[in-house]
Amino acid sequence: MKNKIYIFGLVLLILFTIGAIFKINHWPGAAIVITVSLVLFSLVFCPLALVSAYRAEGKHAFIYLIGGITIAAVSYTHLTL
Repeated sequence: MKNKIYIFGLVLLILFTIGAIFKINHWPGAAIVITVSLVLFSLVFCPLALVSAYRAEGKHAFIYLIGGITIAAVSYTHLTL
């Protein structure tokens, strides 16, 4: 499971980088690629990474809970702007 999360994060990073390159070169589709990568990062990758980390180290549950709430709040504010 951990390797799949790492690979998914790497794919999202590459997707975001491609979107940024498209944006710099003023090519069409840049906004869609960047939006898709950020939405997938916020709604899929971050929760999966938090659940995986929580299962690996259950003794720090409060820290993971605060981290998850912070990620959700920051993601929500960026997605609504």
